[in-house]
Amino acid sequence: MTVSRGRRPAADEVQGSNRNRIRTRALALLASGVLGVALLAVPALPASAGKAHYVGFAATSTGMGYWITDSKGDTIAYNDATCPCSPPANFGPVVGIAATESGYGYWLVDKAGDVANYGDAMNWGSLTGITITHPIVSIADGPSDDGYWLTDSSGDVYAFGTAGYDGGAFSVKHHGSIVALVPTIDKLGYWQVNKKGDVFPFGDAASIPISPPPPPPGLTTPIVAMAASPDGGGFWLADKAGDVYPFGTALSYPLTSAGLTPGVPVVAMGGTVRGYWLLQQNGNVAGYGAAVVY
Repeated sequence: MTVSRGRRPAADEVQGSNRNRIRTRALALLASGVLGVALLAVPALPASAGKAHYVGFAATSTGMGYWITDSKGDTIAYNDATCPCSPPANFGPVVGIAATESGYGYWLVDKAGDVANYGDAMNWGSLTGITITHPIVSIADGPSDDGYWLTDSSGDVYAFGTAGYDGGAFSVKHHGSIVALVPTIDKLGYWQVNKKGDVFPFGDAASIPISPPPPPPGLTTPIVAMAASPDGGGFWLADKAGDVYPFGTALSYPLTSAGLTPGVPVVAMGGTVRGYWLLQQNGNVAGYGAAVVY
């Protein structure tokens, strides 16, 4: 079965779309650090056997903890993040993670559009069993944790639950694979960004003035990640080398941890009040501004 570009999958095409069904999981708090101490980069972590590498980062709603996940779905929680930390069976490779607003759960998505939910994250459906023509690259939390968006590398957007469908970059002529979808602060719109740093606004994202406009001037390294500024008026773009480009009301911040591992690609980022984190492929996390590394 093939899903048309940009179409919300019909109810009979989506597995697990019953909103009253919650997959209950035990919550386990990983006490991996004490708040406010030792602004050090997280040491490079051994990825799972089989050449897994770290692919996703999600911060808790307090900004005082986060999860990182690898391509096999092994997930590690830091500080106030909670996590059952067991990868799903017959799932992967994982390409992204999104946290609930409560901070007590998260979703993982693989490149085929399969979604796994943990903690208080509800299963709002997936693309399991549906043929797609481009790999999924990103997942983002919808309004009040009652849905989520998936996006693929062509710019197709798949909306589940109460996450609204407002279009996708597949309808816009662009050169470069889409690498992320990031919702606006009110979850009534979203941005998509491609590896060249072109940003495509949809829904109420189109009404937010962004100055200077992207892409970053003189960009020579592919963009790999994006995060919205907490005030809703801008965003950061991060390239593979770890350079960060602020737009709109997003600000630049100094490195406040031990920094990046030389020569290791950045794969994800997360924003918080007055700061942001970068995640590298080896599991190293670097903090900037008020973003504490645990």
